[in-house]
Amino acid sequence: MWVIRKSFLSVLAIFCVAGCTTVPLSSMVKLSSVDMGSTAPEAIRVAYITPHVLRVKQGDLFMNLRLKSNDGAYDIQKKLDLLLDETPPPPNVFASKGPEEDVHILKLRPEDVVLFRNLQKGVNEAKAAGRKGSLEINFGSKACAEKPIIGPVMISAFIKTSELSDYILLVNKANVTELAKQAGEDPVVKPCGK
Repeated sequence: MWVIRKSFLSVLAIFCVAGCTTVPLSSMVKLSSVDMGSTAPEAIRVAYITPHVLRVKQGDLFMNLRLKSNDGAYDIQKKLDLLLDETPPPPNVFASKGPEEDVHILKLRPEDVVLFRNLQKGVNEAKAAGRKGSLEINFGSKACAEKPIIGPVMISAFIKTSELSDYILLVNKANVTELAKQAGEDPVVKPCGK
């Protein structure tokens, strides 16, 4: 497992991923400039790279958030089903795609933009009160398999916020089964039509 820990003073993030994942140091440096308290939620985009074997429909790719304070005053967990966006993938994401993979660009649903704004309010109030805390983000897929799967199914995820000019890599070739377990989802990739 790979973990980044940040306080409320910066990105306020613990990015938890499973398996043999690697995240470049440059991504970690760029993430340190992101302030969850001021980022524009409607500008957030997530890019997933999935194998062709997965049939991805609206709502199949998601992001889980867990916001908690160090003093135990609150612990908020939310699952965000992301909307497929028609924006073409940027060059750095497209270059990471293999010949047997697809790229999906996603955004927050309107109701999750409102939720995110409410979380920001809580973060800003906590910062003003001198409290510390963290945000855990993990990624997952409920997509079905078009054909029998042999071996692990690996996905990658990138994120773009209003403070970042480009997508940065968060999850590199993470096992969908392990991500699903972390997210409390069924770890079995089901065949399509069943």
